[in-house]
Amino acid sequence: CTACGYTSSGSHNWSGWTTTSGATCTSSGSRRRSCTTCGRTDTDTISALGHNYNRTSSSSPTCTSPGRATYTCSRCGDVINKGKHTWVASPTGGNEHCSECGYVRQEW
Repeated sequence: CTACGYTSSGSHNWSGWTTTSGATCTSSGSRRRSCTTCGRTDTDTISALGHNYNRTSSSSPTCTSPGRATYTCSRCGDVINKGKHTWVASPTGGNEHCSECGYVRQEW
């Protein structure tokens, strides 16, 4: 580049990255930087963040109900409800737990 001296063995004088479109749980974003000498721009993709679900409420299973767990994404507020547990044995020989939500089956 004749303006900033970039050659195949040199490099541009890049500014820091500026986010032009923020990533969300389900969509990628983008960022941009520019050469402070010649103005050439470079763009990059920011990967989607993915949901970050936390259990926000639950009800224990009873004789007539399978129990229910509600999870809410801390980033976007998306809510999922799990109505049926998938029970798996504990590797340490303790109570079974749900492989989906982690709820531990109580022995009475």
